[in-house]
Amino acid sequence: MAWCPFAVHKPINKKRSRIKPRAVILHTAVSSASSLFGYFSGVGDDSHFYIGPNGELEQYVDTEWSAFANRDANAFAISFESWDNRQIIPWTPAQVATLLRAVDWCCTTHGIPRRQIATTTGSGIGWHAMFGAPSAWTKAAGKVCPGGPRIDQTRNIIIPRVAGGQISEEDTLSWTENLTFTAPDGKITTVQARDWVMWTNYAAWQAANATARIEAAIALDNSEATQNQLAVMSAISDEPTQIDLTAEQIRKLLDGLSNSTKDAVKTALGESADA
Repeated sequence: MAWCPFAVHKPINKKRSRIKPRAVILHTAVSSASSLFGYFSGVGDDSHFYIGPNGELEQYVDTEWSAFANRDANAFAISFESWDNRQIIPWTPAQVATLLRAVDWCCTTHGIPRRQIATTTGSGIGWHAMFGAPSAWTKAAGKVCPGGPRIDQTRNIIIPRVAGGQISEEDTLSWTENLTFTAPDGKITTVQARDWVMWTNYAAWQAANATARIEAAIALDNSEATQNQLAVMSAISDEPTQIDLTAEQIRKLLDGLSNSTKDAVKTALGESADA
């Protein structure tokens, strides 16, 4: 039996064939679901793994037995489906970290070559539509799975880092492992890795959203952002988990804007309109 030790195990009982894996094939699920266990338990062509938006890893099938996501490659491939909110988007940083760790585990456990697969019957790491659609790996015409951004990540991040053994300490953290941080005031805080990743992803989204709203507000004011404003917005984007704007930074953001635009910028920052 081969069950990934850091995945949540949710076995799906279907008639399967024993396999000797020699390939890993990456997919995108076209789904906003946090889990595909229910869907795969029904009529869905299941995969071995599913990666949620925050890097959650579920395993449905023992990797020494076939799943049904890869057509002819079902006889020798391990499959990963992944959350995408029904959009063609890159994997999130948390998803990339989980993929690196899980693909590395597959290669180590089953002796899968750490390289890009060269043919539909070869060995290595690939993506669902890499040989066209339809093909030996998919019967769906026109399929682009897992989509351009994720194909780029597979080529430029996943395969090179797995091939080079570049799996960092953060990539190999257990979701339940405790991380300890010391604040400038000396206060020690301990959080689980899962909570830290979810919070940092949310903070990064908040920062990007705030920056976009500020840029839009300035544009509506019929003006271009000043160098000071650009510098502050860059600070928000660069350090989303640490940035705490000073009164001087807020002044630079608001300088020269109309009152209505100032209010919009303050709202984007979460500041009081009376501040």
